[in-house]
Amino acid sequence: MRLTKKLGVGFAVVAAVTSVFALTACGDKIDEAETKSQLYGTFTYQETLGLGDSRLRLTNDADKVITDRSYIYSTVYPLNFGCENTNIAYNMDQRLKLNRDYTYKYDYTITLTNPGDWGATFARFAVSITGTFDFREAGAGKYNVLLGNPTGGTQTVYASHIARQDIYGWSMHAQPDMVTDYSVVPSVENYQYDHYVCSRMAVVNKSDKSLKDNVFYTDLFDYINQFSTY
Repeated sequence: MRLTKKLGVGFAVVAAVTSVFALTACGDKIDEAETKSQLYGTFTYQETLGLGDSRLRLTNDADKVITDRSYIYSTVYPLNFGCENTNIAYNMDQRLKLNRDYTYKYDYTITLTNPGDWGATFARFAVSITGTFDFREAGAGKYNVLLGNPTGGTQTVYASHIARQDIYGWSMHAQPDMVTDYSVVPSVENYQYDHYVCSRMAVVNKSDKSLKDNVFYTDLFDYINQFSTY
């Protein structure tokens, strides 16, 4: 699929950039000569796309989602055709804690909602993972932080019950549809961490405690809705 191919190129670029760090895989150890990190604290970011004048629409055109943050990809029934006029809101709430012992805890939640005043949440994707990190100073109070593959924590999916075709008839399941336990999966031979949790480079700013890590995933709608019910 065209979208998959292009997304794969993007992830390859991230992997190439992060290769300059000493930490390259889940569980790799930091140089023990430096036992305490000089970068520590909690860094956050919140953003909602699709509210007010910021329109976020579903589309089955792969070219649009590569170049425009106004679209998210949809190939699932019943919104796989003629879905350009379907609007959603995409809320991102992120919290990254860096500890003195070079361990991190990263919590982020993505909530999909009907953006209308009468709308409701119809899906949620929650990540809460732990692991180890390394960092390099980038200037002006900013640091490039390489987060290793998770060694613990979970990825949790709450999908939708689809009562009718338009999105106003969608509601979120009360119980999670899938929970991945990352304290278990490292023991699985050749396990591949998905791009929602795998090793990545984030940017933190010590002056305002902000975090920059793009968790606007154009394929997330399809990923969640494989667990939807009708």
